[in-house]
This record gives sequence, structure tokens and C-alpha cells, in this order.
Amino acid sequence: MGLLFVTLTLRPDIRAQGQGSFRRRAVDHSFVSYITVLLYSLFFLIPHEGWTSLGVMLLLTSVYPLAALVHSWARHRRSSEIDMSDRLWIFAVPMFGYLGALAVALGFLFHSDREIWWFVPIVGVLLTIPTRNAWDLMLGGHETSADASHLP
Repeated sequence: MGLLFVTLTLRPDIRAQGQGSFRRRAVDHSFVSYITVLLYSLFFLIPHEGWTSLGVMLLLTSVYPLAALVHSWARHRRSSEIDMSDRLWIFAVPMFGYLGALAVALGFLFHSDREIWWFVPIVGVLLTIPTRNAWDLMLGGHETSADASHLP
């Protein structure tokens, strides 16, 4: 999360862009991913009555980021400023991570704890992707040739 704030400090041009811009959306998705993983971690620390309550919390927490990704994908899917790498790292891989979290949550709702082992790589993906996106934004990735004219 610190890298994301450093990126926004060193790249004020990203903050100055409108909410609908692709780079601003990449920052928003990265922040949401970090917060989601933090919430997942906190849920496992809360004493609970059983797997069902944990499944409900994971399910409810996974719905918002997944809906935000789908909305953003629908908005930017035909944009010329997004290359295939951006589509993979900003949309596709996190979407599979959230879908995996939903699958684990559904397993918990049906009183199965076997899915817990799948949650470790899911959290790893949901932490790796925003870190990679923050580095990419800081180093000038997600830039079109016109956008990159101000970079050294």
C-alpha cells in the first residue's frame, strides 16, 4: 500500500486526471485490492461460530471489487490506451482472484473447509497484482506516447 502512496506522490499527474481515466481506475482498483485483502485477513482473526459466518463475510466483501472490475472493464474494454498486458494485469487476473475468493466463500457457506487451501494463492494474487500495477504506474507504464511526453 505504501508503494501506491509513493506513486501518487511522485506522479501528481495521475491524481489530476478525472475519475474515468484508465490510470486513475488502475490506482482505484489497486487500493480496493489492498483493502479487500486486509479485510479478508481481519475476518480470519475474528472468532466466529462456524464456516458459514466466515463464508458470508468473504462473499459480501468479494462482491464489490468484482462488480467494480466488471464495470471498469465494460467502460474501458474498447479503449485504445489499454494494451493486452494492461487488460491482463488490471482486469483479468484480479477478476479470477475475486472469483476464486467467491468460490471459497461459497464452499464455506456449504460447510466445507477444504477450500481454505485455495485461499492462500488467491490472497497472493490479490497482493501481487496491485503491487505490480503501482510499480508500472510509477515507472511510467500505462502511458500512451502522448501521455509519456512529460517523462524523462
